[in-house]
Amino acid sequence: MKKIISCGILILLLVIGGATYNYYTHTPIYSLKQAGKAIFANDQMSIEKYIDLDSIASYMIDEKLSTNPEILDNPFALGMAALMKPQLVILSKQGILNSFQEVRDRSKKENGKIRYVKDIKILQNDGKNATVEIILYGKNNIDINIKIGMHKMNGYWRVIQWFNANEMEKFAEQNL
Repeated sequence: MKKIISCGILILLLVIGGATYNYYTHTPIYSLKQAGKAIFANDQMSIEKYIDLDSIASYMIDEKLSTNPEILDNPFALGMAALMKPQLVILSKQGILNSFQEVRDRSKKENGKIRYVKDIKILQNDGKNATVEIILYGKNNIDINIKIGMHKMNGYWRVIQWFNANEMEKFAEQNL
C-alpha cells in the first residue's frame, strides 16, 4: 500500500513539475531569456526568432521623428523622412546588431558575466500582447527601466517594440 501511495505522489509531483515547466517555457520572460542567450551566442536565426528587429527599428525611428520639432514643423522634412525611412530602418537595425556585439564583447572581457540585468517584470499580459520591464544595473547606482512590447507567436513570445529607446541610448553611453 505504501508503494502505491509513494508512486502516486511521485507521479503527481512529476505531472505538476512538467506542467509548471511547460507553462514557464511559454511566458514572455522565458522568451526574453532565450533572446539573451541568442545574443550572447551570436545566433542570428534565434535573434530574429525572438526579436523583430525591423519592427523595433521602425518604431524607434517613428519615436524619434515624432519628438523632433524641427521635423514635425517642416512639411518638407516630414516628406523626406518618410522617403528615407526604409534606409533609416536598415541603418537602425544594424545599429541594434552592433550594440548586441558591444554587449557580447563586454561580456567576454568580464569572463562571460551578464551583470546588467537586475530584474524582469511583466507589467501587462493579455495572452497575445505583453509589456515587459527590464531593469538594468547602471554605474553609480543609477538603474534604467527598459519597457518593451512583446507579441505571442506560435508557442513563444517575440519582442516587437522598444518604448524608451532614447533613454537606453543615454544609459549605454554612460555605462558601456
